[in-house]
Amino acid sequence: QVGEIELNDYIDSLYLVGSKVIVVGQQLAYYYGGGPREPQMDMMMWPPYYAASTVTVTEIDVSDPTAPTIVHENELDGALVTSRLTNQRLIVVLTITPPLPDNPTFLNMLGVTVDDVLPKMRTMSGGESPMVTPEDWFHPASPNGYFTTAVVTLDADNIESVVGSVAVMANAGTIYASTEALYLTDTDYTVDNNYRETTAIHKLAFNADGVAEYVASGSVPGRLLSQFSLGEYNGYLRVATHVSNYSFGGGDVFVTGVGTTDVASSPATGSAGSDGRAQDQD
Repeated sequence: QVGEIELNDYIDSLYLVGSKVIVVGQQLAYYYGGGPREPQMDMMMWPPYYAASTVTVTEIDVSDPTAPTIVHENELDGALVTSRLTNQRLIVVLTITPPLPDNPTFLNMLGVTVDDVLPKMRTMSGGESPMVTPEDWFHPASPNGYFTTAVVTLDADNIESVVGSVAVMANAGTIYASTEALYLTDTDYTVDNNYRETTAIHKLAFNADGVAEYVASGSVPGRLLSQFSLGEYNGYLRVATHVSNYSFGGGDVFVTGVGTTDVASSPATGSAGSDGRAQDQD
């Protein structure tokens, strides 16, 4: 061993980019419930995510192996779902639980502003700013879970630089990424806490700058097993799903194809049209 550096986060991913290491970690929110100090876990969805957590992206210069040095750091509000490094862009997927009053009655909510609930990001050099601007939030035409999923694109050459960000008001389930796009899928629960018999899919295509931009939404029957249940091929997204009521027993496997041809990238307004795009959240 010729050098070392200490980090205090729960480390999820390490990316070696030239002479730099990008570290993606998480700081969990804690509470005291009369027992041991434990992370506050939100069990309304699976896998469980930690409410009021933050994700830390740290850039470490290792050009001198004997003296690794932190050069940039970016703290993002939300619980980490996953991350990807592609085309010199670091794509971070987070699930967000907006902070609300302890007793969120109508009267108490009157004092809550948009700025109060928007997730923030904090950098070593730039202070605090909104992680996703209000015009880049979308919601499905029909309710889709309890939380919001944010996709933040960072510059791998300087992780304090946000190249773009977008958020979809939907749960974060299986995430699949190709060289052309990132797909958010959700097969967990409906708003009335029933198991889904369909899988919602939201496509975020990488633009010329490598930014994940929302382009379309759709759905297929059945439930996914993992990210290996999806794959792009010749302009189509192929999806293998399990079609049956949720149980620990057997069932049938249903294979279907979903078209992924390009659609306009400008945000939709008003009600969702026949193309299945989500609405712009004003």
